[in-house]
Amino acid sequence: MNRRPHGAEEVRSAVLRAARKRFAAEGPGASLRDIAAEAQVNLGLLHRHFGNKAELLGAVLTDVVHRAQQGTAPFSSLEDALDLLLEGLSRDDGGSDEYVRILAWMLLAGDNPREYQTEFLVQPLAGVAGPEGRALLLLVLAAGFGWRIFGPHLSAIVGYESPAGAAEDLAAVLRRVIASADEIRPGPARTVDGRADDTS
Repeated sequence: MNRRPHGAEEVRSAVLRAARKRFAAEGPGASLRDIAAEAQVNLGLLHRHFGNKAELLGAVLTDVVHRAQQGTAPFSSLEDALDLLLEGLSRDDGGSDEYVRILAWMLLAGDNPREYQTEFLVQPLAGVAGPEGRALLLLVLAAGFGWRIFGPHLSAIVGYESPAGAAEDLAAVLRRVIASADEIRPGPARTVDGRADDTS
């Protein structure tokens, strides 16, 4: 049997781990009592360290962001940032999967994740991308976040034997799109005959 957590840091870590797992599986409606039981702490201790459910949810999201930022150097270019995101498609990273699932549950419940956290992994990426690269960043983020939710299901439907092979192919296609980005960056509006529309 596992030893019950002792001391403030152990308790906080155990609660955050249990809450991340429960919120990812059940959404914001996950029971604080179940989270406390899984963390092997009493409910009063959970409340003492995290307050209410909204504060615990915010702490979980912030903790995932902080853990993901550890050991990562600042991005020197949009290409480096996009490459790191694409590498993540084929990596089995439970923390990222849980983070994306929690966000999905929150959005489906009508909650705004920005009300629960102030730091996001995407913010530094958006700064590197700038206005001219944000559409590419959006494409890779949409693919990556969607993959974490629907990847195994969709890859089987379209005939892949394993999600890993599908993830590699998806990343390869996205890399080709990125490589041809100069051709697809948003430009001036065009008329039907292809000329730049100078009326705007």
